[in-house]
Amino acid sequence: MKRQAWKRMQAWLLVVAMLVSVVTGIGTTKTANAATKMGVTYTVHVQTYGDQQGWVHDGTMAGTKGQAKRLEEIRVKLTGDEYSGSIQYKTHIQSYGWQDWSYNGEKSGSRGQAKRLEGIEIQLTGEVAKHYDVVYRVHCQTYGWMDWVKNGVMAGTSGQAKRLEGIEIKLVPKSQIVDMGVQYRVHCQTHGWMSWLTDGKTSGTTGEGKRLEAIEVKLTGNRYYGGISYRTHVQTYGWETKMVSNGAMSGTSGQAKRLEAIELELYGEVAYYYDVYYRVHAQSYGWLGWAKNGETAGTSGMAKRLEAIQIKLVPKNSDTSQFEDGKKAYIKGTPTANYSTQAQEVLAQCNAQRQANGIAALSLDPELTKAANIRAQEIATLFSHTRPDGRKCFTVLDQIGYSYWSAGENIAAGYGNSSAVMNGWMNSPGHRSNILNAGFKRLGVGYVYIPNSEYGYYWVQIFSN
Repeated sequence: MKRQAWKRMQAWLLVVAMLVSVVTGIGTTKTANAATKMGVTYTVHVQTYGDQQGWVHDGTMAGTKGQAKRLEEIRVKLTGDEYSGSIQYKTHIQSYGWQDWSYNGEKSGSRGQAKRLEGIEIQLTGEVAKHYDVVYRVHCQTYGWMDWVKNGVMAGTSGQAKRLEGIEIKLVPKSQIVDMGVQYRVHCQTHGWMSWLTDGKTSGTTGEGKRLEAIEVKLTGNRYYGGISYRTHVQTYGWETKMVSNGAMSGTSGQAKRLEAIELELYGEVAYYYDVYYRVHAQSYGWLGWAKNGETAGTSGMAKRLEAIQIKLVPKNSDTSQFEDGKKAYIKGTPTANYSTQAQEVLAQCNAQRQANGIAALSLDPELTKAANIRAQEIATLFSHTRPDGRKCFTVLDQIGYSYWSAGENIAAGYGNSSAVMNGWMNSPGHRSNILNAGFKRLGVGYVYIPNSEYGYYWVQIFSN
């Protein structure tokens, strides 16, 4: 009996041992699934084409560009399970305005109603928002690719009736965020485009008598969204009408025109945390004082070239004593007359017409001539008394700081010489009235020839009291 009981005990122990072995085996072979890194995927509904085929991922363009096709609807969702949370987004729709938030792949916009998306806001919620930023930009009617924004800031427009045509969205780990900086390069006489430099280094030359002709400036880093815009005062042309931004060229190349002054400013989120400081090395004066945040650095009306520049991005509330050198950043002199042959010829013919009608002669004004040359460039883009940016033509006088009581403008295109354009103006009642207006005392004449443009030759007269 004892022997049989022992055998039964052995069998029971064996079963237990086998069970334990099985359980232990299961425990040692089971592994948890690794968390998948977070990403974003999105798809759009496009005018004419309908739903874009498939979803695109992490910075790939959805939609179109250069085809004038509006986005009508968008869906966005997160990929990966590294962190909990969600993505939400809302759109500004033609006629309807801003819509409520949509989440995790829901539709935002409209379809079948021929309504364009005009703006979008996207943001993360929950744990994922602590570890990632959502960054996005849109391709917008008229403006093309707009600047990157992040975390709920509007991309696109509202109230301007501009369609969204394309979009790019990506997640950026906060661990990969880099502090902001500035990078720049200049086009210098003889040397051409020089190397990119950063944060206060000297770009250009000193002691060589070489003019700067153009500049490109852009921000580095991704801690804050936004950008840097700038414009230059160019020999003959004066101040550029529009600011350019983020690496675009300001100035000229191949025209042997000197830069004489510059203005730079930050925009977007970065402008709340940084100031941009800059100073220039000017002909005859050497290094001028530091300017910041849109102030003018350089000279005007003195025919002095810029030869070098330094640019720094400085965190707000930091020590700025290094920039307080007591020097002027901008020196404005008496304008130097630099009249073209065409301007002299137009003046002579205007005064001949005025003399024949018993009206006092006009004098050729250097500041009005600067303004007229700016307008001559502009009417090659938009032949109108409205400027390309939508402002009235006479705002060019405000732009150059010209004081006046009354003013008039004549424009013309396609006339190959001064005699032809004067004949055209004198045979037009409105233009003739400006030329023979006894209240006008001063004249500025702008002229530019642009090969392969629509009309080739562009003429502007600006009159003032």
